[in-house]
Amino acid sequence: MNRTGATWRDPGLIVALTLVAFGLRVFRLDASGLGYDELFSLAAGTLAFPDWLVAVFEDRVHPPGYYFLGQFWYGIGRAEFVVRYLSVIFGVLAIPLIYRVGKTIVDQRLGLIAAVLLTLSPFHIYYSQEARMYSLVAFLALGANYFFLRLLERGQARDGLAYAVLTTCGLYTHYLYTMVVLAQMVFMVLARRTYRAVLPRWFVALIGAGALFAPWLGAVLATGGLTHAGISWIPPANLADLALTLFTQTLGATSLIDNPIFFFVPAAYIVFAIGGWAVTRADLSALRGRVDFLAIWFLLPLVFVFLVSLDLSIPNKRSVYHDRFFIAELPGLLLLIALGVRALGLRQARLMTALALVFGAATILSLQILYFDPANAREDWRGSVAYLRAQADPARDVLTIYAGEVLPLAYYEPGIARRIVMWIPTNDAPNEFNQQFAALNPAPAQIWFLLPTAGANKHGFFARWEEQRQNAHADPLKRVLDRRYVVESEKQFQAVFVTQYRVTK
Repeated sequence: MNRTGATWRDPGLIVALTLVAFGLRVFRLDASGLGYDELFSLAAGTLAFPDWLVAVFEDRVHPPGYYFLGQFWYGIGRAEFVVRYLSVIFGVLAIPLIYRVGKTIVDQRLGLIAAVLLTLSPFHIYYSQEARMYSLVAFLALGANYFFLRLLERGQARDGLAYAVLTTCGLYTHYLYTMVVLAQMVFMVLARRTYRAVLPRWFVALIGAGALFAPWLGAVLATGGLTHAGISWIPPANLADLALTLFTQTLGATSLIDNPIFFFVPAAYIVFAIGGWAVTRADLSALRGRVDFLAIWFLLPLVFVFLVSLDLSIPNKRSVYHDRFFIAELPGLLLLIALGVRALGLRQARLMTALALVFGAATILSLQILYFDPANAREDWRGSVAYLRAQADPARDVLTIYAGEVLPLAYYEPGIARRIVMWIPTNDAPNEFNQQFAALNPAPAQIWFLLPTAGANKHGFFARWEEQRQNAHADPLKRVLDRRYVVESEKQFQAVFVTQYRVTK
């Protein structure tokens, strides 16, 4: 069978898809303000060396790769559009890259279908519009696996070198990038006889990447590891999480989740993925190894992270099950789905066209919600700080915040003059809090409390409006302030709650 399927139109189609991907990822890029995690990226990326490296090291949630890029990128500008544009770049570059991966695995038709799926992916678009490392992680996983497959096919040293460099970058960008490496290792163990000739070269490249990552990993492990990383809010995994992950990776974390009928989309995509894998293995027996690698690329990280995140009685065990952590495996899923689309299209072109219209309509609806529904917006620090700036008296009023809210204030109100009382949740917090208030001179006439109510859950869904309000009123500091002072007004923003108190003598 002809694997190339080459036509003169393919380069033009990839260019067109890349332009569409750019438009979808830059559209309304700054429609919402920066979220807390994005503000941390900006803060770490603008600190001087070695302060930024120390901050990232102490944070323990991610390695320093993305923040290192920020050292250069944020010199261009710090407006919301510019800050997020770095992620847009990697999100757009992933389109021609997934085409190359699909072409390497089977043929250009597979590459084109996968490029279409990634171009329109609500999950990928969302994280391509966030000033975090996730679109970069997906790009690096695609690049490393592309050169991994090229190394297996050609055995050339330059492919091994490119693989080693991209793997090193991936390890320095996200700790769970190790799952991509684990998938490659498992595949090589299973296919060691087929690729015996290139096994030493791959192993040398992998050892080289590991040696380059060892200094950072060794320093982390020698100082307590990741046990103090700020991920304790992620709850243990359960079976329902697997279905929700498939939903978000195909339709995104939008309100379509409220309508059970839309679960047919991820269900159908899984049928496509399984059917495409089975049919392609049967039709193109010479390519079974590559097709099996796609299944391992997607399934192994998902299953492994799910198992280690179960509610088990293991000392210092941390749940790391969060959908955005699986973005490096998203291309593997889309390539598996593309196998099914390709197989059905070759046999039943009309049926595949009809199904494509249905899936396309569901995707467009999801994107419309993603762009325009306020419930999908990140926490509204921009609006809440602007409200404070307009309403509060900087000379007499006091602003009460949790420690982390310094970042939104520093970005959206850098010249803040009003006094701040900061609450750091420790055992001595109540006494320290009282001492801060007692030391205020003159005594405040008004107290403003800026409170984050709920971030997105592990699948990316924000709490509903009423649930956010309930979370605010259940906050221990707000309950203390509610008892001490008179509530003058309350203003709710997306995932942020502002309360005004009148001080009575």
